Amino acid sequence: MTSDEISINSIVQAFSNDRWSGAHALALHALKILERVIAHARSLPPREGKMLFLKTAEDLIAGQPAMAIVLNTVSRIENLVRHSKKEWQKAASSAVGELRRQIEEAPERIGTHALRVVPPRSAIMVLSFSSTILHIIKELHSHGKRPSLVVLESRPLLEARRLATAAARMGVPVTLFVDAAVQEAVRRSDVVLFGADAILQDGSLIHKVGSYPVALAAREEKKPVYVACESLKVLQHNDNRLDWRKGRDPSSVWSHPPSGIRPENVLFDHTSARLISGYLTEFGFGKKPLVKAKI
Repeated sequence: MTSDEISINSIVQAFSNDRWSGAHALALHALKILERVIAHARSLPPREGKMLFLKTAEDLIAGQPAMAIVLNTVSRIENLVRHSKKEWQKAASSAVGELRRQIEEAPERIGTHALRVVPPRSAIMVLSFSSTILHIIKELHSHGKRPSLVVLESRPLLEARRLATAAARMGVPVTLFVDAAVQEAVRRSDVVLFGADAILQDGSLIHKVGSYPVALAAREEKKPVYVACESLKVLQHNDNRLDWRKGRDPSSVWSHPPSGIRPENVLFDHTSARLISGYLTEFGFGKKPLVKAKI
């Protein structure tokens, strides 16, 4: 194994261990890693270079198994390379560039569509951290829509505090609740706005644990529930490599529990499409998520 390959393995391992970056950032990071592998593969025999690329693609998908945008982004390029007989590096490089543009442009386009969906002066309920949701808040605020936020802090890592802090720095009013105060938080909101880790074929949502009870409370309180995400988070066919049920490090919940107590760190839950009022992607708003393949 060459020093470049050792370095690539280390980068992939760090990618797999990343529990802080959002899905958007992880997808862009995965593309950057694949670019590095393509460049290195040019110095290897054709078959060896291609096998290294395919292995790295599989490792990236396995490293973030709950992230549909990583699965969709990497697998598109993986399939292209797998079925290319000649000049696979050129085809892969082109696909990387096109997918990067799609991912980078998506938040701004989603924000533009949100301007037509979220009413002025709305109290918007959110949980977890989402760069797409943050961009929507920024767009609403900059266009004089005067939104406010109702935020569930999102234990155990409290990542929603990042969103709350960023919004407050823009001048957006923010009210922060503990996760258990779902009902009161929903009552004080006008609309629920979720990001997404994955949208399944039936339109159901995989997102930060707590999304399902929020959606149930919203239905009870007759508040609309919208999901905003890149179209690359929408699964168009079953892929067993998507695995959102696996728990995470229980020490994040309770680092030194007394004997006889076993903490569980459940990261995601499943929300049925019947609880979702509509979907925002870079291609528009609809009762079903709008998806358009770019390559």
